[in-house]
Amino acid sequence: MDIHLPDYIVAELEMSALKARKTRLRVRDGETIVDVLSMDDSGFTLPIDAPRLRGAVAVLDGARHISDCLIVAAECEGRFMRYEYKRCTPITDNAPVDYVREDDSPVALLG
Repeated sequence: MDIHLPDYIVAELEMSALKARKTRLRVRDGETIVDVLSMDDSGFTLPIDAPRLRGAVAVLDGARHISDCLIVAAECEGRFMRYEYKRCTPITDNAPVDYVREDDSPVALLG
């Protein structure tokens, strides 16, 4: 069975599917926070009507800060804008060290 829908109906169906899809991933640029539609190792996709982003942004999973990224707008894919990472640094809970930690090292010293 072949069904042909007008372009405006197809566009509305795509937009309603985007609104129905809830994601916890967001990108923050200063005070601007935008929901991320999809993310992979090389970048992420936002709706075309989202504010244009450039430079340093923070990637959030809900309220948790997961990475700092330097981005550049890569291409417009229909109703989506694709951003590529120039650099993406994950946020960790502990400070980096410049030595190898032994597995049997003490957690704390008792005096």
